[in-house]
Amino acid sequence: MDGGWKAMVGEDSTPSSGARVLVVEDEVDDARFALDIFEAEGAAEVEVTPYGERALEILEDDSFDCVVLDYRLPRMDGAEFVRKAREKGLKVPIAVLTGQGSRTIEEELSDAGADAYLDKDKDDDQVLETVLGLID
Repeated sequence: MDGGWKAMVGEDSTPSSGARVLVVEDEVDDARFALDIFEAEGAAEVEVTPYGERALEILEDDSFDCVVLDYRLPRMDGAEFVRKAREKGLKVPIAVLTGQGSRTIEEELSDAGADAYLDKDKDDDQVLETVLGLID
């Protein structure tokens, strides 16, 4: 993880499923939310980074089963991240979470190559089910 980010959101754990999820989220509380969803259920090992640019670097050097990212990130929004990942030939499933949901954003993400679009207001089970569905 980036710098002190691991200390802020919690330690990684090894899940029973062996799945690996890269969470790209700049808000500590939302990153903790993602960790809780995946790790509490033993559904996936989670790595967190707050920056899209860093996530792209991580994906070039390491293998993940899915990327879950916030639509609004510093220096790069979710659609730009998805476009850059697809331009680099990265085939990893990408789910984008947003609290500012709109049909326009959903269409933009779909056109960029995102695999799922989720409202942050969804409950934990819906987020987990969607992401695990992308992994299977």
